[in-house]
Amino acid sequence: MATLQKLHELIHALDKNEKKFLSLMIDGTAGKAKQRYADAFKDINSVKQYDAAKLKARLANGISGMNLSEANSNFYGFVCKAIVAYYGFEKNTTGLNKRILLIDILCTKGLFDTAMKMIEELMPIVKLSGTYAMMHRLHEIKNNIYINGSQFNKKYTERYAFYESRLQLLAENQQAVQITMLNTRFFELAHKTGDPRTKAQYEQYIQLSKAPLLQIPIEEVNSRSLGTFVQLKLTLEVVAGKSENVFELCENLRLRLKKIATGHELLSQEYFVVDFMTGEALQLKRKDMALHCLRELWAIEKKVVQKGVRQKIYARILMIELTVCLWEKNFTAVDKLLSQWMTNEKKNLWMSANLAYVNLLLAARVLYLSGKPDKALDYLLMMQEFEKVLRPNIHISYRFLFLLCHYKLKNYQFLTYATESLYRYLLKLDKLYAPERALLRFVKQCDHFEKVKPAMKLLYETLSELQSDSLNRPFFIYGDYNEWLQIELAPKRFQQ
Repeated sequence: MATLQKLHELIHALDKNEKKFLSLMIDGTAGKAKQRYADAFKDINSVKQYDAAKLKARLANGISGMNLSEANSNFYGFVCKAIVAYYGFEKNTTGLNKRILLIDILCTKGLFDTAMKMIEELMPIVKLSGTYAMMHRLHEIKNNIYINGSQFNKKYTERYAFYESRLQLLAENQQAVQITMLNTRFFELAHKTGDPRTKAQYEQYIQLSKAPLLQIPIEEVNSRSLGTFVQLKLTLEVVAGKSENVFELCENLRLRLKKIATGHELLSQEYFVVDFMTGEALQLKRKDMALHCLRELWAIEKKVVQKGVRQKIYARILMIELTVCLWEKNFTAVDKLLSQWMTNEKKNLWMSANLAYVNLLLAARVLYLSGKPDKALDYLLMMQEFEKVLRPNIHISYRFLFLLCHYKLKNYQFLTYATESLYRYLLKLDKLYAPERALLRFVKQCDHFEKVKPAMKLLYETLSELQSDSLNRPFFIYGDYNEWLQIELAPKRFQQ
């Protein structure tokens, strides 16, 4: 029996259109159930936060001839039927399942001709937007028609071709499962180790990148698994130390994609490949490739209609432009760029995208290097609402720059807070590698304003040595640590 809490969760999970349809279904109900369901729907919908005592008191008034639990279960079943009825034979998952159910019912009534025609009409739609389970179910029904339909069971040539298609579907499904398993292994590894920072961690990623399935040509990958395959292959190619070849690999992938995909699927995959190239170009400081990706992103932006994808594209475009300014130390261009992209109207275009906060950090980095720590602080303060989702290397860079800004501005009270917050964050990390340990020693020594500069000198020397080690690359991606420290240790030399 459905509990009152489950009934409450179900009602509040419905969208506006589903609730309107439910109201219409209740209006069409006969007898006492009509008023009981109408009252129950009104009462439950009005209580936004679940309160058992309050709901029971309200619902009990409209019950007669049965207990409250039985009435709740009856209404729960009615709501479920209304939801199913709401979705017609459209191309969504629910609609497709209902069409498959109808075909199955027609078969039980011996209407094999009609059922077969409906299968042939539905099969292309399911191949495009359905699931493997739907495809297998349609094949199973079709097989029963060949066995039980006298007008079909002697079509041997047709049946053999059908069995070949079933074997092909099974092979495709098997490949999809295997790719999903590899992807799951990658996420498990990433969850346990994060960015590889030791040789042993790198070796685990390298072994995964050597999986035979990841070596096959992209043309042999089924379209349903294409997105997962491309993302996994590219990521592991980079982690396995093939960063310099990734641009050639990406361009080859784009050429192959154009041969096997069309329309929205092609645009979606192309966007991912260009987005991936963008990330690598920025990390490898390849200005030529970054500008190439910038042009490609603008070209894709003209074709994309999905709001979420457009937000990601705009966030990436701003990221490239800010990073190029950072590389070139073009501080005048940054002021102009920020004035364009930081208006309320423009921010709405990109601020909700994943990793959009990196642009706030980039702005703070450039502004600090340009001698404007006060303006850099404005952008760092905007990052505070994202603290819970920041990656460790981004979080450390953000907090350290916070500390430097307060030091530069001689905000003694806030400097103490910034130092302590960075210290507490570093202590909470599961793993501390050499650069993080150097930072931890630095903040331990900074218990007084006078001690900060000598500690900076030691930190600068340590980080200069560590920066040449490729294993420490992830730590330095989002921070200009040595340049920041040089500003305080040798400002005149840095300006020259």
